[in-house]
Amino acid sequence: MSKNLSYLSAILMITGFAVSTGVAASAQEEAKNATKALYQKTAALGTAEIAAGYLFFGKTAMNGRFDIVHQVARTPRVDCSIFQKTDNDFERVSTTVVSDRSSAFRTMLTKSSPAYTPITKGVAYYGETDVLGRKPYVAAYEPVKNASGEVVGIISCAVVAHARVIDPWVSD
Repeated sequence: MSKNLSYLSAILMITGFAVSTGVAASAQEEAKNATKALYQKTAALGTAEIAAGYLFFGKTAMNGRFDIVHQVARTPRVDCSIFQKTDNDFERVSTTVVSDRSSAFRTMLTKSSPAYTPITKGVAYYGETDVLGRKPYVAAYEPVKNASGEVVGIISCAVVAHARVIDPWVSD
């Protein structure tokens, strides 16, 4: 009996690892796809630039404009944000992220974020992160560059990693 229980435990552990690995890969793909969609929507408006303290794509200011991020974040587990570079910081100027029951609009990407350093170098970041202290999220952060190639912002979408494991059980 205890031998069978040991085998069953081992099988469940291996299955759990395989499921969690698949969930992480699926969440990462979902975050990348959402970020790509958000990037395409903003790029279709025109070249990015900061003017008069606002992040523009073409003639459209992103600051306080939430329709585009909400169009991309179609499911409750996906959060999208557009950040504007201000000095050496990145401020959320459009977002679906909620913090303490209100919008995380105007909150900053912390310098301790694993995305911060790659983005400042003009390189995308894909991986696990927290969003305003909440974990685990799997996220994609893409630098937004102006016509001169300078980083002026970030397009980012994050997926609550554990939601994909819970969803099938909740829906049954």
